[in-house]
Amino acid sequence: MEVTITADVVSSISAKHKVQSQYLKQLSQQHNDLLTLQKSLQLKNSTELVNVGSNCFFQTMNTKQPMRINIGLNIFVEMNEEEIETYIEKEMKRINDEREGIQNDLAEDYLLIEMLEEQ
Repeated sequence: MEVTITADVVSSISAKHKVQSQYLKQLSQQHNDLLTLQKSLQLKNSTELVNVGSNCFFQTMNTKQPMRINIGLNIFVEMNEEEIETYIEKEMKRINDEREGIQNDLAEDYLLIEMLEEQ
């Protein structure tokens, strides 16, 4: 049985890659957001200057009060520091697993295309 690469196969794979590439960008953004949140938690009881507009700065203090965290779909949940750290660990693992799965799918598609081109 001989399989040939048709325009439909190529356009289907191309569309799949476009969607997966956009999803990878979203995962990267989520990953960066989690890293930023993790860094802010490490600044316990530190003071910093915050620009409130017109080059006017106020000194703020990072306290251990609960924070509201966006868990997706603009749903916010109030969490303490320990819960946030657990959430970050789980989300980082989920994001890395999804990235790996997408990269494996892309590699399989490239392998399929190479095999079809050799025939």
